Amino acid sequence: MLKKFNCHKSNCEKIISDFRDIDWDQEFNGRRAEEMWKLFLRSILASRDRHILMKERREKSDKVRIKSKIRKMISKSNKK
Repeated sequence: MLKKFNCHKSNCEKIISDFRDIDWDQEFNGRRAEEMWKLFLRSILASRDRHILMKERREKSDKVRIKSKIRKMISKSNKK
């Protein structure tokens, strides 16, 4: 099973609250752009991990799916 974030079941209010609680001026003070980006990205990922649920998704199988019309045709030909 593959795990994937289920963004439809996220807690947006808590995510927004996480970002409001951070003093961005203090966090970014004296840092280069790349350091600020890494800090911002870490904050986003941490908030995502805390407030967005995971869902399991089945892996796609290698089986070929037959359309219903073709299945009916095969069924009719087998009855003869």
